[in-house]
Amino acid sequence: MGGFDINPDYAVVVSDGWYESHFGGAKDSYPMVIVRVGNPDAIDAVKDAIESRINRREEVVDVSDSREMLGQYEEIYDQITLFLLGIGGIALVVAAVNILNVMYISVTERIKEIGVMRSIGGRCAGRSSGCSCTRR
Repeated sequence: MGGFDINPDYAVVVSDGWYESHFGGAKDSYPMVIVRVGNPDAIDAVKDAIESRINRREEVVDVSDSREMLGQYEEIYDQITLFLLGIGGIALVVAAVNILNVMYISVTERIKEIGVMRSIGGRCAGRSSGCSCTRR
């Protein structure tokens, strides 16, 4: 599962005292901290408060919110969509060229067939219904 949601099936929530008593009080012992905000309008305020308290002099932690992750996912999906549209456009151009080629070859061969039939004495009975050549 990705993202920032806490899934109770994959998370253990403990107090600071319990964690320090079992794993020691080292500074770098927390790989990630997830903060859930009850009101989505307060996300920016909570994010700024965390950054101002933890990253006072230098950037110690990277603070991001789920909206940034959503924006990154949207950018990735947009790039994939553009790539697939490009491939689809190229496929359409290739298909159109092949159709044009087949039509050109068919018309050229049909003109040759009509010429051969007329040279041996056939005549075109009707042009709109396709040239059905007959002998006099």
